Amino acid sequence: MLSSSDTGLDDLLKMTLPLVIAGEIIEGPRLFYPKPDEKSRFPKVYVTKEDVAALKHPLSKGITLLGFKAMDTLEHHHQLRPATFAYPDEATVKGSTRAFVALHSVLLERNMFALCLMVRGPSAEPRLVAAVPQVEEKTGGGAQLVPPGFNFIYLPYSDDVRALEKDPGFTGPERPQPSDAQVAAAATMIDALQLGTEFDPGAVPNPHVQRHFQVLECVALDEDCPEHVRDDAKPDEAAFNAAQPYILAFKVGGGSGHQLFRGGGCR
Repeated sequence: MLSSSDTGLDDLLKMTLPLVIAGEIIEGPRLFYPKPDEKSRFPKVYVTKEDVAALKHPLSKGITLLGFKAMDTLEHHHQLRPATFAYPDEATVKGSTRAFVALHSVLLERNMFALCLMVRGPSAEPRLVAAVPQVEEKTGGGAQLVPPGFNFIYLPYSDDVRALEKDPGFTGPERPQPSDAQVAAAATMIDALQLGTEFDPGAVPNPHVQRHFQVLECVALDEDCPEHVRDDAKPDEAAFNAAQPYILAFKVGGGSGHQLFRGGGCR
């Protein structure tokens, strides 16, 4: 005697017969949850692959506009990671340049940014972003230095914002306040180590990238490669040596920092 599994009847019933849900006939393959060979206390349900995809990714790829806010409400510590630059592509989306110019000019005029919800891909999580307009900059000869566009700054959710200075697990059971002498010593040390207006972070090259180019150049020219590359990101030893008295005064006045910071992460 043949069983239903021998004749393939089980697969036929589970995969090919139309399913009627709320009076609607659903054709095509369906998934079986939990799987037939799994034991579970939950009832078995039939769902389509489209239903599973909708549950896993409820939002489609794209940018959803939520509203607008004043630029002064956006703080530096709101940025979670490097921003994403966006520029219209007329070949992909017709009319995107016209919409970009209109929105970009109004936001610059009113000093505002657009608050959006961004989903970068089918499996990406939705993120709150601030679309900050970027002003175009050109040289005297008309060459473009900075293109116009939007910098999408990734904003934190409420779960990402924590008041660590109020968390006893971070600061410890006690948080002694610094004395006036300790605050004055810290201010003096900071004033002595000022980088000045001539320092430009954008002029400091990445030492790892420079080392990569250095090795490529030596291999191409069949030359001996030096062991090190100039690293302009290192601290200025001369400036720190000149400020040693102020640094030592801050260490002595603050007990080398142990009296100011007793929390687990500040030692």
